[in-house]
Amino acid sequence: PTWEVTASRSLGSDLVGLATRMRVRGRASGIEVDAHGGWLARIADGRMTEAVLHQSFDDALLDGRRRLLDRAHLYFVCEAHPSGSDPRPLLEAALRGGVDLVQLRDKEIDDEHLVAAARGFRQAADTHGALFFVNDRPDLVGACDADGVHVGQDDIAVTQARQVAGPAALVGLSTHSPAQFDAAAAAEGGARPDQISVGPVWETPTKEGRAAAGLEY
Repeated sequence: PTWEVTASRSLGSDLVGLATRMRVRGRASGIEVDAHGGWLARIADGRMTEAVLHQSFDDALLDGRRRLLDRAHLYFVCEAHPSGSDPRPLLEAALRGGVDLVQLRDKEIDDEHLVAAARGFRQAADTHGALFFVNDRPDLVGACDADGVHVGQDDIAVTQARQVAGPAALVGLSTHSPAQFDAAAAAEGGARPDQISVGPVWETPTKEGRAAAGLEY
């Protein structure tokens, strides 16, 4: 039998997704079997300490991204050019300060400039082992090389967002009331978001016309 790694992707500081291919030829029959799969490996001190087999590379990446999300504590949302400036110094400061997940949210720029801006967000997230989400655009997850997409209550449904973003992408969802939060938490299968946001806690110009949700939930 022959076994090879056909693709790999670092996830955070200690996880790696691997796409693998194994070929086996029967001695008597001569029949060759070509099998593809995915592995999620944990690396510590340069050594593989854990490896979980998945049916596909996408499944391995999704598992790794969900593990990173499970241990995330601080979520930072940033425009492509905050106050018209280069976002990299702000991203670096936020990530050094403990941010685990960064979101590129910009309602004003076109697709070309959004994808271009995403490169700096992706690089900063990779440097610090953080996740990177793009806002509202599941159709640009691949072009932005994002780990996931965040959608709102008035945007595309979570199930549809998964179909558009791809099987390895995380999907986050905004909620603005306890009822919306409970509905998101109770959803099943592909309709259940990987991450739920609540708010805005206070009124904000970034959510014009949206009343503050407060701290009740």
